[in-house]
Amino acid sequence: MKSLFSHLFYNQKSWFIFVSFLLVRLIYWIFFPLHLEFDTQRYNQLSDQILLGNFDLDTGAFLTAPFVPYFEAFIKVIFGTKWLTAWTLFQIIATAISGICIYQMALMLFKKEKMALFACGIFCFHPSAILYVNNVGQECFFQVFLIYSLFFLIRFLEFNDSIKNLMLSAFFFALCFLTKSYILLWSPCIALILFFRIKSTKKAIQYTLIYMILCVLMTMPYGFYNLKKHGIYTLSSNGIEFFFWFGNSESTYLSDYCIETYEKRFSEKLPTDTAFFIHSHSLPLSNMTIEKYADILKQMPPVKERQRYFKEGAKKWISENRDKWLNLKMFYLKRYILPGLNRHFFVFNRWLFMLIISVPFYFLAYWGIIEAIRKDLKKHFWILSLWVILLLFCVFFHSENRFRSITIEPYFAIYAPIGFQKMIQSLNKIRQFIKL
Repeated sequence: MKSLFSHLFYNQKSWFIFVSFLLVRLIYWIFFPLHLEFDTQRYNQLSDQILLGNFDLDTGAFLTAPFVPYFEAFIKVIFGTKWLTAWTLFQIIATAISGICIYQMALMLFKKEKMALFACGIFCFHPSAILYVNNVGQECFFQVFLIYSLFFLIRFLEFNDSIKNLMLSAFFFALCFLTKSYILLWSPCIALILFFRIKSTKKAIQYTLIYMILCVLMTMPYGFYNLKKHGIYTLSSNGIEFFFWFGNSESTYLSDYCIETYEKRFSEKLPTDTAFFIHSHSLPLSNMTIEKYADILKQMPPVKERQRYFKEGAKKWISENRDKWLNLKMFYLKRYILPGLNRHFFVFNRWLFMLIISVPFYFLAYWGIIEAIRKDLKKHFWILSLWVILLLFCVFFHSENRFRSITIEPYFAIYAPIGFQKMIQSLNKIRQFIKL
């Protein structure tokens, strides 16, 4: 941790960034009420269960990633009835530190002070970096852990000053996938990044093994618990097949693609397959005691078998509904690439506000990323690979705006100033041409 603070809080500018981020988020916390997501109830139930001595994170549909419920249980023990305040303050401080990381990442990548400050300013006020600090869930910690991990990875690659930076990157990446497991799909790209940037193949192999071993070591407590309890070793959550089914099923097709007819058509005939039964009887369930939920779990197949039902259910639906599947996938692709929120799920004012903010942000970010990759693909492969892997997950599994917001948008802030610079240069050329 000493290395973390020595790299970040090394001058007055870093402290100014930290305090600015802190104040913006404290103001947001004061003026906007605590935002409790649908998943909040799940973590509350699981953390209470942990405090009662039941460490099993079986929610029915999948085994939950361990960081949030265990950390929430820890906060409840330390702060008692004030745990919600403590939780929010932890998130506010963590995101304030991430602001320094974004500033330094931009500085390391482009070596331009003004551009780095511009990126930091964008990230400070962009909604994707603020909305989740006042929420009890995975999103905020996932976002900051990934930022920390990439900060130390880029620092290691740019300066190669200490193996500690690589180890810190691995440590925070492990915390990241122990918070939300889909980021594991991107993990092979870390090895590619090391091989691209490290001239010595032998050293690249050594660094990859160090990174991998540290990450695996951090999975062992929860992994071995699930191996003993359920007969499966989990790196984090085991819900990948569930998300495959969730993004490739009749219920999701009606609710996402045919939102206006969902209630009428879906209420007429509920599915009777095992996958839907498991999903509909999974946490969170309102007014459900831990004892009553334990009885529900007994009605389900063993944990080892449940994911098979999801995978088979999704494959069956795809094979029987090719046109629907294609429509849904194209809808997800459009939703991933285009900025803003899903119009169907948000009130008009919020949707319009986010659209106005997101359109120029995305336009400049995409322009900046393309320009950076054109000049040095190996150096900026990390952002390209992260964008592509998230695209594949959101299209072929299930698309949610929050996944995009917490995973990729923080780094759009780094590249948007490049797009802005190119736009100004283009406008100047046009102006000169008109004068001629």
